[in-house]
Amino acid sequence: MWLLFLLPKNTVVQLWFSGSEYVPKVAQRNFSVIFSSCWYIDQVKPGSWWHAFYNCDPEGPKQSPNVLGGEVCAWGEHIANEDVLVKMWPLTSAAAERLWSKKNVRNIEEAAPRLEEHRCRMLRRNIPVGSASGPGFCITEGHSDEKKPRHQVLSEEIFRYMPLISPVNEKYLVNLTAMIFCIGLLGFIVLFKKSRRTLPDHKP
Repeated sequence: MWLLFLLPKNTVVQLWFSGSEYVPKVAQRNFSVIFSSCWYIDQVKPGSWWHAFYNCDPEGPKQSPNVLGGEVCAWGEHIANEDVLVKMWPLTSAAAERLWSKKNVRNIEEAAPRLEEHRCRMLRRNIPVGSASGPGFCITEGHSDEKKPRHQVLSEEIFRYMPLISPVNEKYLVNLTAMIFCIGLLGFIVLFKKSRRTLPDHKP
């Protein structure tokens, strides 16, 4: 920490060795801070290692404007060009959700389906990714979307992850059905009255 006295005030300090307890200490000295200590891909172990990435929070109880965020890092001597993406994802997704989410969003069981969903989404976009929570599979529909227009891929993903029968969509379908019924009934009444007016008079 004594090195901080030698740095210019506009320095951005990246903590990659010290723990998160040093973040407020550096921020209090008006340095901008990027935290990386607990987000090293080289530390990956078998199993659901993303739990550690997800639970790590660089900020204390009080948020400082000097904390810019965090960065997932890796040393190059343990990674080859062919497997860099497999080691990066989906671990980086867990760190990203931690950085983007509120402090009370910490439920591992609720985060796991989101991580698996995003893993499958990346596979359909031909991005090689590693496993998230052990053995699993993804429905990739031909294992490739590279020949489809990007807007088609995105629209298909929206409907794939939006269940037809859900609390929101069920209410929407009920309202839509009622509206169609009312419009149809109104149209029938209008046509019926119009036909009555145009009928010729039959005199005995």
